[in-house]
Amino acid sequence: MVGILCLFIDLTINEQLIIFLISSIATILLLRKWFSKILWKRRHSTELLEDEFLGKTAKALTAILPGENGKVDFKGTTWQAASDDTIEKGENVIIIGNESILLLVKSTKHL
Repeated sequence: MVGILCLFIDLTINEQLIIFLISSIATILLLRKWFSKILWKRRHSTELLEDEFLGKTAKALTAILPGENGKVDFKGTTWQAASDDTIEKGENVIIIGNESILLLVKSTKHL
């Protein structure tokens, strides 16, 4: 904006700085809601996490007992997991939910 004004009007450096500051603040105030929607959409991607994990099969790397966490392999990555079922090492499990980075799983034997 300042560059366009300088083409038509002879402005001092101080006037250019003032115009730049005013236009920058106005732009931030006008586009703040739009930018925040875009940024918050990326930060709160729990729906994407649920779509990617829920109902998928993983493999227990350790035994998982009720009340105790274990580890599962899902898509080549090791995850902490918890279950209400007793799950043996090497058993296939289904992901039924998550609590932050802890996967909630259940045994495929009970299906």
